[in-house]
Amino acid sequence: GRGAGGVSGKDLSQVQKFEATVNDTGLVAGGALISRNGTISIVAAGGVHIGGRVVVGHKRPGSGGTIRVRSGGDTTLASTAVLSANGSGSNGAGGVVSVVAGGTLLALDGASISARGAGTGAGGFAELSGKVADIGAISVDLGSDRGAAGSLLFDPTDLIITSANGGASHGAKVELDADNSITVTGTGFIDTTNGA
Repeated sequence: GRGAGGVSGKDLSQVQKFEATVNDTGLVAGGALISRNGTISIVAAGGVHIGGRVVVGHKRPGSGGTIRVRSGGDTTLASTAVLSANGSGSNGAGGVVSVVAGGTLLALDGASISARGAGTGAGGFAELSGKVADIGAISVDLGSDRGAAGSLLFDPTDLIITSANGGASHGAKVELDADNSITVTGTGFIDTTNGA
């Protein structure tokens, strides 16, 4: 029962519970955000703009979860975007962060992707793809405290790395696999040193 004017969880719809517990600032509506069993999926037929935090984690130590972003149009990771699927505890492996655009993927300077391993857990996996992937000075952390580093895959049709520090992987293996072209501008580069 309810006390004098109190509201219990039974009184709230699923939408109200979601809105009360998920900060979706910076997420443009028009698709679906689904969270299930350690996976967050953002799916849109049109474009997606992420300017806030998307963090998947666990209540207890363990492997990081999975973040999947899929759009039928363009996807922008704003300078304030943070996508995090870090492991936790003494041997939590990093999770998976996958961003695939049907059109252009624009990752602006300052955007951050992390699937870091905790303790002896290995670093995770990140994928950035689209018809065109235009990558600015982003931060990508797929390292680990004491385990093996993870992997970073760029697999668009055309890849453009436009800014100094186009991506730092913290020791991760980096694969550039564009179907058509790879362009690294005068100041663009990818740093695979550990950075610890």
